[in-house]
Amino acid sequence: IVTMLLNAHLEILGRSPLHALKILTARGNSPLYLAAQFGKNDVVAIILDYARANRILGPILGAKNGSNQATALHAASRIGNPEIIVMLLNTCLEILGGDPLQALTPPNPGILTMPYNSFFENFDRQTLRTKTLDGSSPLYLAVESGNNAAVATILKHARAWELLRVVLDAKNRGDEYTALHRASCSGNPEIVSMLLNAHLE
Repeated sequence: IVTMLLNAHLEILGRSPLHALKILTARGNSPLYLAAQFGKNDVVAIILDYARANRILGPILGAKNGSNQATALHAASRIGNPEIIVMLLNTCLEILGGDPLQALTPPNPGILTMPYNSFFENFDRQTLRTKTLDGSSPLYLAVESGNNAAVATILKHARAWELLRVVLDAKNRGDEYTALHRASCSGNPEIVSMLLNAHLE
């Protein structure tokens, strides 16, 4: 059904491919965000494929949703869905031509239809460093979800992207908890061990 609706949007004359994915609910949520929020792995994959085919990955990955200004990555982290987290982070990596650290190098031009600077303004908000309006990072939300695989996935990408120290030391929300503080309160020994071992690196 999602595929049919996306294809139907493409048939409407004068509508850009981005139009369907930019329509927001009354609460300010996009289709990609909702699919990630409700753990619909197949729908996330379909939307990413549609965006990839129509060269609009950058705008939808960087889009912030709702009053908390959360991205799809935040939504997936909050529910602890490692499969969606992997899809979103790998798509970010794909946009940067295989190297997420090349923020000063123009990305693959075949993927984008928007100005380079505008793309990176959107993309930067989608990295592992970004926070929601209430100050929650993807790692913090994954820890809060209690899903070991989700936490491990984010740590793995942070390690590969040389952002491990940044995401581990990030202070979240008004109480300025790090991910380790949150894990200690939650009482999940596996997650606490993962975070402590990551700190040793």
